[in-house]
Amino acid sequence: MNFDPEDVLKTIDSMKKVIDYFKPFKPEVKAITINYRTYRSRVEFVVFVPDSIRRKFFDIEIPAYQGYRIVEMRDESFNRIEALWTYKKGRLVLDTKNLPSSERFLIVLEGKVPSNFVKRIVRVQPAINRDQSEEYDRYWLSCMLKDVTILERIWNSLEVEEVSVNVKVGIEKCFSAALPKEVKKALEATRELLAAGRGKSRDEIIRAWSKYRQAVKKAPSADQLIDLIYKVTDGSFFRNYVTVDDPYSIRNVRRDESFPGPFPEKISVEAVTFLNLRTPEAKGYLTFKKKSYIEAIRQNIGV
Repeated sequence: MNFDPEDVLKTIDSMKKVIDYFKPFKPEVKAITINYRTYRSRVEFVVFVPDSIRRKFFDIEIPAYQGYRIVEMRDESFNRIEALWTYKKGRLVLDTKNLPSSERFLIVLEGKVPSNFVKRIVRVQPAINRDQSEEYDRYWLSCMLKDVTILERIWNSLEVEEVSVNVKVGIEKCFSAALPKEVKKALEATRELLAAGRGKSRDEIIRAWSKYRQAVKKAPSADQLIDLIYKVTDGSFFRNYVTVDDPYSIRNVRRDESFPGPFPEKISVEAVTFLNLRTPEAKGYLTFKKKSYIEAIRQNIGV
């Protein structure tokens, strides 16, 4: 998706309109934060309200339908100012006479931006498995703000938080390497028996049951095998075997709940980071400690 300055300007128009209502008070934008996942945005700016202005402007009024709401207001000492804004006939109204003695005030707005706007200003490269060895699999992570010079003309400060890169970590070969033949045969026989049980062929069920009985003689029971698979592919267990480079952190780890073979092929790992105008690009590796994970499977199966 190409970057379109006109589209960006249209998207932030509602944000600018709200701030424009404070023009007599010389608003100074301090920070703009956009959440990549939820599309929530937060605008922090400071207004200057000396006594001379208070005598001239008794009220500050903002239409309540612009898509942004005031969630916080603080004075120069960072004391929170409560219950000064009131709702009257579709407008938010602040009586300046009731403000504390400070001249400068921090105001925080929150709203939402369209999802396509976030995709226009942030580029997330699909994770690539660039480095494989006996011990590790490493996946390259890269994301960036697009056309930073254009964004800098619009904002002095911008941060996009929780930018996420989803990595599909391959684990099927780990099971092949960790499990002995008799266990793999038992897993396959268990899968075939479950599949036959969902069908209508009595002969197929009998064949699958016979194969299963033979296979499990030299292997753990079906319940034990299923428990093993679910344990070692659970997110809380698997996250011990993946790490990410700064500035990334791991947010979610989950297995694919449907898989064609006897065990899952991939585990989804979500790595998150943040971008801003000073550091518009985030690069690093997600490392899967493959050898250690294989050993963990062997220990849990008792091999």
